[in-house]
Amino acid sequence: MQRLSRSLVVGVALMAVLAAGAIAQKSVRPRAPIYERPIYTHGGIAVIGYGYQTPIKIVDHLGKVTWSGVIGNRTVTTIKLAAGNYRLQALDEVKLISENLVEEQQPAPGQPGSSDESTPRLRPLAPDPLSVVPVPWVADATFANNPPSLQSRHVIFEGIETRLKAVIKGGTGPYRVDWDPGDGSGVLTTTGVTDVWNGAAKTKTYTLPQGTPITATCTVTDSLGATAVGYYHMIVGNPSIQAHRVARSSDEALWYLHTQMGRETSGASGQPVADLGWICSAGGSSGYWVAPTSMYAVCLANTGRSIPGGKNLSNDPTKDAYVDDLRRCINCLTDARHLISGSVSSKTYATFGTFNPDTHGPGGVPNGKGLRSVSSYPVYEGGMHLQAICQAGNTEGPVPNRSDYASYYDMIGDFVDGFQYMQGNASWYEGGWRYGYSMGDSDGSAVAWACIGLEAAELAHLNTPHPGPSWPQIAVHPTVKAALSKWLTYAMDTDSTTVYPRTDYRLGTNSNFRRYGGQDYTNNPQYENVAKTGGGMVGMKLIGADPSDARVLGALSFLYRFFFAPDWIMKHHWSSTGYTSARCAYGMYNMFKGLNAYGVNTLTDPLGSGGNDLDGVPLAPFEWYSVLVDFIVGRAPAPGATPTDLGHQAWAGNTTLTSRYYGSANDGRYEPNGTRSGAYAPLVLGEWNRHQVDAEANKNLITAWDLAVLQSTVFTPPPVAVIAKPTAAAGETYVPDQVGGADWYAVFDPGGNGMPPDPRFGSYHLDPSRYIKRVRWNWGDGTPDTEYDLPFPGALGGYVPSAPGVYPAGNQAVHHFTLGPGGTPVDRVVTLTVWDDIGQQSSTTVLIHVIPAPYPPVAVMSFQAMGASNQDGDTIGVLPDGTVQIKFIGTNSYNPDPSSVLAPKNALGISEFMWEWPANAVPFNTGLSEVPPLFDEGTSSGDPNLNPGSKDGQQIYTFQFDPAAISSYSLTGMIVGLRVKSNIVGAGVPDTATIYKTINLKPNSDVTPSAVQIRNVSVHDITEVSAKISFDTVNAGGVPQGTKAKVDYGLTAAYGSTTPLTPAFLTHHTIVVTGLQPSKTYHYMITATSTGGVVGTTSDATFTTLAAATPILRYRVLSRSLIGSQQLVTYRVTNEGNGIALGVSFSGWWANKGVTLDMLMSATPTTIPPGAYADFTVRWNLPTPNPANYATKFTCTYQNSAAPPISYSNTPMLLVFVP
Repeated sequence: MQRLSRSLVVGVALMAVLAAGAIAQKSVRPRAPIYERPIYTHGGIAVIGYGYQTPIKIVDHLGKVTWSGVIGNRTVTTIKLAAGNYRLQALDEVKLISENLVEEQQPAPGQPGSSDESTPRLRPLAPDPLSVVPVPWVADATFANNPPSLQSRHVIFEGIETRLKAVIKGGTGPYRVDWDPGDGSGVLTTTGVTDVWNGAAKTKTYTLPQGTPITATCTVTDSLGATAVGYYHMIVGNPSIQAHRVARSSDEALWYLHTQMGRETSGASGQPVADLGWICSAGGSSGYWVAPTSMYAVCLANTGRSIPGGKNLSNDPTKDAYVDDLRRCINCLTDARHLISGSVSSKTYATFGTFNPDTHGPGGVPNGKGLRSVSSYPVYEGGMHLQAICQAGNTEGPVPNRSDYASYYDMIGDFVDGFQYMQGNASWYEGGWRYGYSMGDSDGSAVAWACIGLEAAELAHLNTPHPGPSWPQIAVHPTVKAALSKWLTYAMDTDSTTVYPRTDYRLGTNSNFRRYGGQDYTNNPQYENVAKTGGGMVGMKLIGADPSDARVLGALSFLYRFFFAPDWIMKHHWSSTGYTSARCAYGMYNMFKGLNAYGVNTLTDPLGSGGNDLDGVPLAPFEWYSVLVDFIVGRAPAPGATPTDLGHQAWAGNTTLTSRYYGSANDGRYEPNGTRSGAYAPLVLGEWNRHQVDAEANKNLITAWDLAVLQSTVFTPPPVAVIAKPTAAAGETYVPDQVGGADWYAVFDPGGNGMPPDPRFGSYHLDPSRYIKRVRWNWGDGTPDTEYDLPFPGALGGYVPSAPGVYPAGNQAVHHFTLGPGGTPVDRVVTLTVWDDIGQQSSTTVLIHVIPAPYPPVAVMSFQAMGASNQDGDTIGVLPDGTVQIKFIGTNSYNPDPSSVLAPKNALGISEFMWEWPANAVPFNTGLSEVPPLFDEGTSSGDPNLNPGSKDGQQIYTFQFDPAAISSYSLTGMIVGLRVKSNIVGAGVPDTATIYKTINLKPNSDVTPSAVQIRNVSVHDITEVSAKISFDTVNAGGVPQGTKAKVDYGLTAAYGSTTPLTPAFLTHHTIVVTGLQPSKTYHYMITATSTGGVVGTTSDATFTTLAAATPILRYRVLSRSLIGSQQLVTYRVTNEGNGIALGVSFSGWWANKGVTLDMLMSATPTTIPPGAYADFTVRWNLPTPNPANYATKFTCTYQNSAAPPISYSNTPMLLVFVP
């Protein structure tokens, strides 16, 4: 890459590097690091001090301390580290001996090889442990398990060669690789493997029937005899199913691009080094690299990967080799040699006046800079470049190889500024883009790529683990959008009269084509094509053009009519050689982006009339995406036949690919249009010639474009199921059968408050645009499942709230478990399954030990800063004198059945409290005092209701630190443990429970008391005389903050009434407001106060009570049955209000996933009294194959009994499962 990089950056001035010490600090801290330098290591460093004892600390790129301690000046200290970028910080000068050495093991004095030399011998670090890294074709919550879910198994076809894939990590080469194919055939062996990235792969043809799961085993042995084992999970797919064809083809294409990657570790001058990866368009080091590297990164993100720390399911390079590829691609694309800075200053538009495109910058502050790709075509390739960084999945994360940008978020902002600066600003080219970092020209093809990149930038703030107010949208400036709108109007062909008789490849006959609606190269009627028109639609979406906008309608008409037109009528004056049609990879991807931007599934001509399109040809709407997919991956074979049409993929057995352009290898790449013989429906005349742009793009960019088209939308990970109650960190818990002679109902909660991965915080979604809609509990004891919709799902991308009061039907589920025969203990596995609003699901389990009394206790702990120390969530400030006083609270611990606990015991069934913390808290030693901990800290209680020697349930302790060393440099975290005991006698039942908390310590001046923020406010369950107001309280960092709260309310903003203050500090509140009047609008304001006395309030808001006797209708799926290709679904509508529902009617029946309404099988209700319900049945037509589930929607209108009546309308969406 060094040679490649130098060839790309000749003549480019690199940016000055901001020194770490120049970054402004909030306050002056005593004894800040004197010595600090960046380091990159593959496994460890060797360092020696100048002073007798020098405290040092090593911080990773996230700011987390990975090693701290004291080094001397007589011997070299070796520190093992994981590969990556770090900063070495010290309180005195130190000497870095090596960034990749460790100390040689020295023999004892007097032994052979011993030496009196004071300088130790050094040797290279030992290699990493040998491992086999899997390569799942698509990310899945279970992809690293054995076996994974069927979703992420590699799909193979009977009789078609497949490639068994794995990546070797660690060990010492060369390697021997043995594949056990898993079908009983012989082992496939390769010796002398030196290519750890690609050399372990092996081809194999299976002849097993469809539906057969297969697990191949890969055993790797290195030259020193170490071995590692990996698994390759497959399933024999059905080639008649298009999704299976996409899975098989995508799998091989993704690996092909993996094999094309070049790799190195380097960095720009003055910047941290990083692992880099790139793909050149023609393979090896030939051709350009920004576009294919960017599109490969986009494909990896689309299949559920993100860079380490990112939001998607797969972000661990040790479990998914493609995550390492994505990490390397993004590092290469953000490298200061490849993404460079240029000056951005004010410019003057002919129409819109003076505008400064520098609207973003680090920390949101414009900095006079814009970023651009190091490319001859920084707009063409730059659009893909920007898209890749935006979709990498960790917008908020730090950039490991750039010291001038604290986050990808800041970098994306400056990249947007670069595009804003490059926009044309005068004459006919105003509002468009051309090739370079100049505003003096425009063309439609460059505009398309600029819009694709800028569209991704405006969504980048959602593409991160913690989207929210801290990461507002990176918006393209309104002036840029207004100018773009002008260009899109200018570039649209408005000639609706001139016709060109040419062959229509759909009909096999001549058609009189009109150019109307196409986006052109400029305004000349000569270069309209599907690429510029599809990309133009992305621009229309970017500027907010309505679907009824004439430009959108014209583009749709053009794409419909020219979808089956050959390339050669899309060139200069509609003649000569071909240009971007719907069948070249360039055109397909741009059209794909445009049609997806407007949610178009079925393509038709919106400008047609009388049953004909604009050209006078009878309308024949079609599923455009399905046509593209079959073009790329091949059509379905005859039932039971081995497929011979594998589309345009270079692969063994693809007999249709007869005119290969890029070589004869069966390597998984995609060949361009014109390389197959014969006609393939709906192209009745066969393929036309290869398109010129595909020849220029070359094989690796074509493959990435085609692969991106196969990924119909950005990969949406399923939800994550977490059981918040009962809390079971070890995956098991104890549940009583009875307590006090009454059946015990255990509470099971799928929701909670806060952030993952804390299991208390419940199920959540990784996709900020999705939410959890449905829950099912399988109790594991033979009783019926409990299944319900969540009528109040909370914020998109948020978490399932925990309070059952939020849910009319209840969020939490309760269940009574019975003991085994003869009253013996029994184990049950409870399974929670959650579905999101598009039918994706996830499951988890908890092991329940159903036992008779007695029961183990439950430990509950919190802590609170005392005295003058500030507290912000789990962070507490240390005072300048080195002291910090903390109150630990364990008195909320309890036993489920206090009556079963022997005396002594308190009212909650706890007999003893035991505490553990670092009694002698000094810098670099803030962990527990002993290993294992003795739980011997704290003052004794003396409470006769506790065991003799028990500590008090509340402890106040003052820790003393060295005042001279109090800085954020020296303080990290302190671990505190609580163990509680109940005096119980029960075989196999634990009598203690333990909980640990980590307290983050900082100088007190650096800790701002938690600001209380009130979020997720919802007024619900409104009746004629009452309402419930639910909300969450968090601190400034978004961490749940316990508060006491009240609601002021009244008929005016002066309020006049106040609810009682909640008695306990809670993070989720539901306050009931009562004594209201019907049909009145009430003002309300929420006030919440933290434990530290910090107050947060909301602004004035209103809600309106229901009119007297208001009907409230609720809807659910009651039952379902499958009859052939149809399903009968019975719906229940219940009136939960106080008024009768009159004139009830239903309309607008709709379903997704190809399901259509057949008929209503029973009459729908017209009147529903209060408390009553009515059932009715609908028959739906299902597609082939049947979906696992689908969403249905209808509109219900009704009135109350008032005079005059008030009308109501509901449009519920209900998820239906196919048995």
